[in-house]
Amino acid sequence: MRLNTPSVSSRRARRARLVPLLLSLAVSQAFADVTVTGNPGTPGTHGAVPGAAGTAGGAGESAVAASGPNASNSNAATANGGSGGGGGFGAAGNSGQNGGAAGAGGIGGNAGATAGSNPATGAAAASATA
Repeated sequence: MRLNTPSVSSRRARRARLVPLLLSLAVSQAFADVTVTGNPGTPGTHGAVPGAAGTAGGAGESAVAASGPNASNSNAATANGGSGGGGGFGAAGNSGQNGGAAGAGGIGGNAGATAGSNPATGAAAASATA
């Protein structure tokens, strides 16, 4: 009587087919937490000659963050617009002359964030944009 026992190679073959399935299950439950920050604006230049005003700072860079959609219930997206550049200093005036005015600071960058999820069938799905 001869018993049929699986060979080592057939066990390896079954494991090789099972690994992609297990990895796909693990990846599908991953969550995304995304944060994006824009670069700051360039600073204004200082007054170059006596009594000259400083120039305005540059605008901050815009930022857009997007998270998902995936099968997770806990996606997060945060966007922070870059800060505006500082205004340049006004130059001191000569004797009897007023100093130059400081430049205005630059405006901050815009920010937009979107987080969404597409969970398994029958579960609640949500999307939010700010």
